Amino acid sequence: DGTSFCSWFEGCGYSNPEEASPTKPFDKFVTCTVSGPEPGYVATPLLFLAVAQTLLDETAPELRRAGGVFTPGGLIGSAGRDSILRFVERCCVLGVDFRVAAVADGAFPKLHAKL
Repeated sequence: DGTSFCSWFEGCGYSNPEEASPTKPFDKFVTCTVSGPEPGYVATPLLFLAVAQTLLDETAPELRRAGGVFTPGGLIGSAGRDSILRFVERCCVLGVDFRVAAVADGAFPKLHAKL
């Protein structure tokens, strides 16, 4: 039926994590998008498949935790940058696209004029 989705996310942090401090203001700002096919019956199962495949294939010790119930996103995120990137790559292959729309120093990029 032609339905699709596109969500925009903004985040901020430090360009150098070693210099992060509660008293130091953020100096790096990023705007990202996630888009894909119909979000209910098409994209949701695709995302579940990407998460399941990532959890099954990853060998990072952080994914082999003893304990109770863990959320999939928390486990993948705790396994580090490479695990996150492999998850994103799997999503992209399945048709759910992650993109960095803009990166800026000092303040959030002004994207509303481009929408």
